[in-house]
Amino acid sequence: MQALTAFPFTSELTYDAKGWPQLDRAVDAAVLRKCLSNYYNDGVFATNWSSCFQVTAADDGTASVIVKPGVALVRGATGYTEVDTAIVMPDADDSLPRIDTVVIRLNDNTDYRNMYLDVIEGTAASAPVAPALTQTDSIYEIGLANIYRTANSTSISGSNITDTRQDSSRCGYVTAITKLDTSTLMAQLNSYYIEFQSDSASWMEQKKVEFDEWLNTLKNQLSGDVAANLQQQINDIVELTDEEVDEATP
Repeated sequence: MQALTAFPFTSELTYDAKGWPQLDRAVDAAVLRKCLSNYYNDGVFATNWSSCFQVTAADDGTASVIVKPGVALVRGATGYTEVDTAIVMPDADDSLPRIDTVVIRLNDNTDYRNMYLDVIEGTAASAPVAPALTQTDSIYEIGLANIYRTANSTSISGSNITDTRQDSSRCGYVTAITKLDTSTLMAQLNSYYIEFQSDSASWMEQKKVEFDEWLNTLKNQLSGDVAANLQQQINDIVELTDEEVDEATP
């Protein structure tokens, strides 16, 4: 019998030689996060909450945005805020437009171990594109909104903001994972199919041999004087029938 990594279970409380408490069923954050990441995909919780982490323009005419309260799940870690969060955007480029992205960043590095609202500054260009998200083992970002900054602009309006919460390639909404990995099942089915093909080929080959033998026998019977051979077979049948009649007559 092999034990699994499992939780939650009530721990037995004991103490070591120095008096430190010991919990025999304690688990670390990685166990819970692994379970949650297998249950749900990353994103923001938007069920009955359309403004969850929505990014809007500040109403003071500055280059700031407001991130609405919300709850998010990133790699099994949950982060939330219950208040509006004001974010001052980086200064616009002097001559070219740029796209910046407001993100939720999970930082698993020892000095951080938290989730943050932040901004990724894009690259100014005549045809700017949204900056790439960092998605590594230690830092993982989801993008809430792209902010289009015109050259030398000092304010942000609602028309400058593209909501990307619904874009699963950038963020997405938290839902129960429904995509199933059927690769092992398909491999097994393919194995059965290959075996069936092999058995069918063998069966067909055997039937072909039997048919060829029957056909050759028929050819031999019909060779030479065909009429004489047929008449002889008829006579054999009639003779057999007469014998059966005689046997049945009292």
